[in-house]
Amino acid sequence: MEFHIFLYLLFPLVFTFRDQIVGVRGKLTCNNRLLQGATIRLIEKNYIGPDVILAENKTNFQGSYEVVGKGRGMLEMNVFLRMFHDCDDKVIKFYF
Repeated sequence: MEFHIFLYLLFPLVFTFRDQIVGVRGKLTCNNRLLQGATIRLIEKNYIGPDVILAENKTNFQGSYEVVGKGRGMLEMNVFLRMFHDCDDKVIKFYF
């Protein structure tokens, strides 16, 4: 009898975790110019614990990017994009 009760309690927990996939595709520009070599990260914001990088990619020579990440959990994923670029940075010369 104890074994059956344990299975009934465990069965719903096993199926509450589900695979989730999220993806983003786009084109990055800076002042109407295609921005290549920028780093694009797809990040899952965790309420408890550190955030998780689901995927990372760089923009190609046309400024296009695509990132696809997947996770597994009970709740819906809370995902955001973070972009690292040097749009309109001026070159500063340092003399030592």
